[in-house]
Amino acid sequence: MPVLERIKTEFARDNPLDGVNIIACLHVTVETANLIRTLQAGGATSHLPAQIRSAHKMMSRLPSPKSGIVVCAFRGESDDEYYMCMEEALKIGPQVTLDDGADVIATVHGGHKEYLNAIMGGCEETTTGVVRLRPMAAEGALKYPS
Repeated sequence: MPVLERIKTEFARDNPLDGVNIIACLHVTVETANLIRTLQAGGATSHLPAQIRSAHKMMSRLPSPKSGIVVCAFRGESDDEYYMCMEEALKIGPQVTLDDGADVIATVHGGHKEYLNAIMGGCEETTTGVVRLRPMAAEGALKYPS
């Protein structure tokens, strides 16, 4: 996290993400909170339809009214509720996706193609997600760099 702190300082000074909408579908951990706060320092608007089922208990304090971070998730949510939260988060019109398992990428490609032209790129952090993305890329179905 010391590297994120350095980046956060630079981002706060340079504001390189001014106006960028980011949807981050990640496990809610202290590390995720620091990442989101770093992106926010750079000017990004971030929505977090979190992989809450494994969320760290202390992270329930993340979305304070003053934080500016929108978290649409809750501990113990069902799969249907998880995807409902993702649908809600997608309403920001994401330009960048951060993913754990490629759920956001699959959801955008499957039912929200209207966002594809605005999305500059995405990041997948798991092998499971990469396994889902490789066939999409091979078939030419992956419509933004990930």
